[in-house]
Amino acid sequence: MKHLAGVILTLLLIIAPINVVAHITNEKNLYEDIATSEAAEEILYLRSMNAIAAEEGVNLFRPNEVLTREDLAVWAINFNLQNSIDHHGTNGTHSPEEAVDKGLIDTIQGNATFEDVNKVFFNKTLRIASNKEITREEFAIFMGEHFSAKVDGKDFFVRSGLSKGPNGIIENVIPSENEELSKVFINGREYSLSHHPKIVNGPADEESLRGHDIAVSYTRKNEKGEDILELIKIAGKESGNVINTDEEESVSAANENKKEGSGGLLTLLSIPLIAIVIWFISNPIIRKFKRNN
Repeated sequence: MKHLAGVILTLLLIIAPINVVAHITNEKNLYEDIATSEAAEEILYLRSMNAIAAEEGVNLFRPNEVLTREDLAVWAINFNLQNSIDHHGTNGTHSPEEAVDKGLIDTIQGNATFEDVNKVFFNKTLRIASNKEITREEFAIFMGEHFSAKVDGKDFFVRSGLSKGPNGIIENVIPSENEELSKVFINGREYSLSHHPKIVNGPADEESLRGHDIAVSYTRKNEKGEDILELIKIAGKESGNVINTDEEESVSAANENKKEGSGGLLTLLSIPLIAIVIWFISNPIIRKFKRNN
């Protein structure tokens, strides 16, 4: 019986190769409550920059809630460690006390103000007109307004580890196979998508990216030192090069049906293969049983 199980498992592994699809996040699926927020784009950027840490088991940003110093401290230490050479690529977030220990923030008690954000992310280099408590949405908007502000000669993109990537029409998309990264072709050149790319104004299905016009993109180096597409902003609908929403949904649906159909085919193929294996194994036993009788 163990031999039979081993044979069946081997056959299933042969006929069902592993595909690792890039998990695209956009304004609609990054958080459940930011689709109508005026800071949706900035929030997507900040997650890509590691300036907003993911909360385990929570898919809400809570844009209208007041930002606490404790949450700001967690974001600050996460940004500093995740984007450093020694810690890049580590998983999870860090404790707010670490931010206090490193002098990024004075205290984790109470609610965050503009001056707290100025100290945490800009080393007090910005001129703050109003130092009031802020909501999480106001934080994102404020950060977006100062992405170009330089600290030690570097803007926020550079400090986050991002570099300017390509723009232009996405001519083709090759989904990943056997744990390889998905590929996109822009201006005749091949680029790899990260495992979790952030797409502003774009679809959540990687194959639906074909035909879209990239207004701006940013890359991040992976552990091999390769430039991988991490953040992409699709040009506005008025560009004429972007598939409209109805077409996009049709393409996504077609891709899903294609995947489901492929899965159904594998199932249909596996059933007769398993039956054949069982017959080959059981037939000698049945014959022996008949001879003994």
